[in-house]
Amino acid sequence: MKKVMSEEEKARNRQLMHEILDIVLDTNGFENRRRDETGTLPTLFLYFSGHVSGVNIDIHEDGWDSGGHKSEFNFYIDRPIDETAVENFRTACRMALTDKTEIDVLERDIKKQERAVAEERRKLSRMRKKLARMTRKEEER
Repeated sequence: MKKVMSEEEKARNRQLMHEILDIVLDTNGFENRRRDETGTLPTLFLYFSGHVSGVNIDIHEDGWDSGGHKSEFNFYIDRPIDETAVENFRTACRMALTDKTEIDVLERDIKKQERAVAEERRKLSRMRKKLARMTRKEEER
């Protein structure tokens, strides 16, 4: 028979789940995390399965692509969460960020600037074509 958790255990689980979510948000940030956009910054996936009271987190240490994840953590909120497992999760996220953040941020900014320049070049090309058409029409008159 399954043990019923005390109110204290439920409150502690709630606190730990909030902490887990904070770790996910701190690691992922608030932007798309595809590898082609963010380089090797880690990407986390958090899944909640209400039918089994489970939370699964996949860590793609070098950014997300269509391949698989490298680390996985599972927590079940219908039983006391192992605080050591939460600490191991925190450490894995910290390690996934080590020696990457500053370089990847710079690379991401460069890619954004390159995309902006490419868009401006497309606009300029369209304007030149339009101007050439208008000039031809004027010359034909």
